[in-house]
Amino acid sequence: MISSLKFMTLYVLLAAAAFFMATHKDSPTPLAIPLEDFPTVIGEWRMVGDAQFDAETLKILRPTDYMARRYKKADGTVADIYVGYHDGASKAGPLHSPRNCLPGSGWVEVSSEKKSIPIAGKDLDAVMAVYQHGEVADLFIYWFQVGGKVVSNEYDLKISEVLNSIKNSKRDTSFIRISVAMPGDKASAADSATDFLRSIQPVLVKYLPS
Repeated sequence: MISSLKFMTLYVLLAAAAFFMATHKDSPTPLAIPLEDFPTVIGEWRMVGDAQFDAETLKILRPTDYMARRYKKADGTVADIYVGYHDGASKAGPLHSPRNCLPGSGWVEVSSEKKSIPIAGKDLDAVMAVYQHGEVADLFIYWFQVGGKVVSNEYDLKISEVLNSIKNSKRDTSFIRISVAMPGDKASAADSATDFLRSIQPVLVKYLPS
């Protein structure tokens, strides 16, 4: 009986939140600086690739602004970063979680864990995951941001979106994903991804809403 009551309460709250999100009007939040102006050299990392998505991909993702780049160190270490920003306007689409998108592209989740990564005196709560596609394996570090707040799972993302809409009449969201190839052991790939993250995050916070 208690479980049924909890389920009904949750269902009513979710329905009310969905109704609010559908009927409430929010103000779009533009970026202060476009992502195309993001530095091409950050510390030891230098940009070696800047991908532009085709029309079909953009139709699916519907970001307000995005950045899909590859950076490389002098020692040959390579890291990719994708930043998708959605300003909350009606034309901007929802964020797409790797848990849904990667399996749909043939990638299989090998492992996934939450990580609290210290950066410049603060901890960044993110997800560190390994996905495999055939013989290829990549290590990912990713997280979401809602109104400047960092969240690391899809449930907190939805709750934060509703709260941001209620409190601030805004619905801006961001998805940040770092990936490195994992031809060898996970520890080496994790070190490379974390090194890149620590270099790029202090710069990235200047571009996304805080």
